[in-house]
Amino acid sequence: MKKRLTIALMLLITLGLFAQTMIAPQGSGTEAAPYQIASWENLNWLTSRDANPAVPFLTRLGAYYIQTADITFPADITTWDDGQGFLPIGWGSLAETFAFAGNYDGQGHTISNLHINRPDDDSVALFGLVITGTIKNLGLVDVDIIGGWGVAGINGEMDTESIVNNCFVTGSILGEVFVGGISAYNFESEINNCYFIGTLEGEEGVGGIAGINDAATITNSYVVATIEEGDYIGMLAGMANGSIIHNSFWNSDLAGTYPGLGDDDENDIINSVGKTTAQLKTAATFTDAGWDFTDTWQIDAQVNESYPSFIWQAASTDPVEIIAPTALTATVSGQDVTLNWLAPGTVLPDEITEGFEESFPPTGWTTTVNNTTQSFAQYGTVAFSTGDVVPTEGAFQAGLMWDYAHQDEWLI
Repeated sequence: MKKRLTIALMLLITLGLFAQTMIAPQGSGTEAAPYQIASWENLNWLTSRDANPAVPFLTRLGAYYIQTADITFPADITTWDDGQGFLPIGWGSLAETFAFAGNYDGQGHTISNLHINRPDDDSVALFGLVITGTIKNLGLVDVDIIGGWGVAGINGEMDTESIVNNCFVTGSILGEVFVGGISAYNFESEINNCYFIGTLEGEEGVGGIAGINDAATITNSYVVATIEEGDYIGMLAGMANGSIIHNSFWNSDLAGTYPGLGDDDENDIINSVGKTTAQLKTAATFTDAGWDFTDTWQIDAQVNESYPSFIWQAASTDPVEIIAPTALTATVSGQDVTLNWLAPGTVLPDEITEGFEESFPPTGWTTTVNNTTQSFAQYGTVAFSTGDVVPTEGAFQAGLMWDYAHQDEWLI
């Protein structure tokens, strides 16, 4: 039996209230020529319920979209619409439904600084209500979302074979009933390859991926979250009924006594358990569960603090500390030069990759690198074959550079 929340019972929105700057995107909204979302003004155009856009609201809700750039909302989003911020895309009520039924492909781009403060509204998220729609390859960074019933990052409610794939959300989400990191209410739909990192708070039905998962699917997803106290709290889903939940994990170090599912009713659960922080930062945890670490996922020390991320996520632009090796010596013997060194400290990753870039050494040179331990005191040598390098009298200068994830060497 469908236990579906009918979203937006108390929505009282006048169509003329939303007056933020909007710009129509390029494209025509077809699969062959999708609308190209490149700015927050384009997103305002998509969600606007005014009569101003030349393309009717329902037509926009059923169109194809691609995001062509990372988008950051301006700081004054907190003042939009009398402090309510962004207006969710799509909504529904007992009397009428304006659901997103299109296809939104983020193409590996992000939306940052999304602010929504609508505690009296239901179906509150980037996409409010989604029916037969698809959202994929999209990241929401540092969201700040407050709503009533059905509050989440990607969508407030997804219904009837909707799909969310390859998406992530970071930030803070607060609501009353059915609060989720990705989806608040997942009914007969699929969430695949997603993750949430942040904080959640609600009174009932709070979950890291979905607030409630009703006859729906969650696969290959993970959660690193702090969840405030409430009823029916689960690290993956607050409530789950007749659902498929496979190969999905949560941070057990943060979970406390919370289980994966706050309310478990006849679900098909396979290999979905809590993992320690260390385990969630180890690729084998996921590859052993069949996750694709060739084309979809990665573990990068500069992204998500070594929690899994998507291959399309950029590394941090924070400066990397460069640490010099110790005990570096250069020994000349005939026509051979041998470099010896010890790796610096113990701040580097557990696995050190030693090697020259593709353009070095020059043709004809040979390298010998001994790196068989993980004690961070490896011994390495570089030998140059005779005939290509002919030392002459004088001083030879050698240098080594280490960064956080890789070691390069060069001879000057």
